[in-house]
Amino acid sequence: MGAVSIQVCPPALLVLCGEGLPVLFAVAEHRDSPLGTERGSVGTHQLQLKQPLQPGVGWEWGALATCVALAFLGKAVSFPEPDGWDGGGHLWPLFLRVSVLRGKEGSPRLNTSDLQICQHRAPTCCTKKMEESYQAAVRRERTQSIQALNFELKYMIVGHITAFQEAFESLRRFAENRTSSLFETAYRPMAKEAAEPVKELFTDISLYILGAETTVESAVLRFFDSLFPLVYSRLINPGITDLSEDYTECLRLTRQDINPFGHYPKNLVTELSRSLWASRMLIQALRLGSEVINTTEHAALSKECSRALVKMQYCPHCQGLTLIRPCVGYCLNVMRGCLASVSELDAQWREFISVLEYLTNEMASSHELEMALSGIWSSINEAILHAQLNGPQLSATVSVLPSCKFSNSNDQHQLSISIKTFTAVVLNVLSLRCREFINYMKRSRTFYASIAERLCDGDLVMRDSSTCWNGEDVVESYTSRVVSNGLKAQINNPELKVRGLDPLINNLIDKLHHFNQGGCDRSFRFPDSGKCGAEEGEGAMGCLKKKTHFIGQ
Repeated sequence: MGAVSIQVCPPALLVLCGEGLPVLFAVAEHRDSPLGTERGSVGTHQLQLKQPLQPGVGWEWGALATCVALAFLGKAVSFPEPDGWDGGGHLWPLFLRVSVLRGKEGSPRLNTSDLQICQHRAPTCCTKKMEESYQAAVRRERTQSIQALNFELKYMIVGHITAFQEAFESLRRFAENRTSSLFETAYRPMAKEAAEPVKELFTDISLYILGAETTVESAVLRFFDSLFPLVYSRLINPGITDLSEDYTECLRLTRQDINPFGHYPKNLVTELSRSLWASRMLIQALRLGSEVINTTEHAALSKECSRALVKMQYCPHCQGLTLIRPCVGYCLNVMRGCLASVSELDAQWREFISVLEYLTNEMASSHELEMALSGIWSSINEAILHAQLNGPQLSATVSVLPSCKFSNSNDQHQLSISIKTFTAVVLNVLSLRCREFINYMKRSRTFYASIAERLCDGDLVMRDSSTCWNGEDVVESYTSRVVSNGLKAQINNPELKVRGLDPLINNLIDKLHHFNQGGCDRSFRFPDSGKCGAEEGEGAMGCLKKKTHFIGQ
């Protein structure tokens, strides 16, 4: 007589009943699984049936009632573990249905005709709905796995963005306060009126660092344009007590023509350009790095990849093989196929790390940001002193300008300047953080070249076992060809078809390439430098090195 098999998903019972056979059942403990069902350890107990359970009306409920009653005897019981079954393994592949296995043609069996992925000759416990659940599971697990790999790298980049912006803001406030103190201490007659131009100068510097469409040159020159009417009327000609808007505008517009501050404005532009440019580029690099990580974490899985991952990770469960793991070569083929587009980031990512290293070295050099910002007040002071020293000539020049006439007579005299000595404050926070950051980033140079290998490392594959899963059966070794990384190599991938480069990844590659070329467009130029002039194929470092040559020219 055939055996009656009742199969149910836990937490519930598995019952096999037949003449002369023991009644076997398991009460499972809970554990998360991709289908939301559970697994656990069980005890063992056997009972003999005097009469077999016969298929027919009500037999299913009778069997279940019998087994449920046994479950209340005071301890959990189960059957001895057969070969290939782990007592603590997933029971969840067993599905909620009753099957009568009578061993003759036409008897009800599990319907496998609708399975699209886990198609095997052996009996299966899977359904199409379970395959769909498995596909959702591998998508979720793939995202989580890449997020786990990315975690430290992402933490370093996002953390450095925050730390850099906080440190820069601290430096900016320090430099602005120091410059304001210069006017309040040494140039008191114009201190109140100079407050707004000073504030605008440092606001423009902040906006430039954060990526606004402005330049260091325009910020500095705009400041000196606003400063000249104040210096002329409050220091060179202090008898001018009431400046009209027209007269102030006239002096502002003629500042660049008569050059009252000498070479100091241009020198300040040169001093600020390199350190501010490197800082601006570093902020852009960090944001781009964060975008690369976020995009790769959430890149969509192709249909082929999803199916291949299910076949690799969950199809063995359909045959009760819950402990078996994929062969290493099999896993590498699947992962390299799924991540073919992501691995194409490798070349540009390597060069991107080189650019980060260059920018960090620029900030840590003699042109570092701390020195440039903290020296602004000194350059402004030197410029004002130069204008005072040449006060008579400036007055004579302004007086002959037809558009700048002022009727009041002035008693010209030099204002005695008492310059307060500021305590030198050396801020090494940014330099230290940048060095620590780039040392870590250099270790991530091969991140996208090795991502498939890292995903296949650890518990996912069988490394110390004599058997493994090859996608079809349990074997001693994987015999198919193992392809290398990269999109072109996937033509020969035996496990899945790769149709082409993901458009989102392609966009990232273009962004990295553009950035790595040193930004040979207006958003990355030094003031008055024109194009960087990098030769075709010269790469980021050549373009960036050429840029340093233009500073101050």
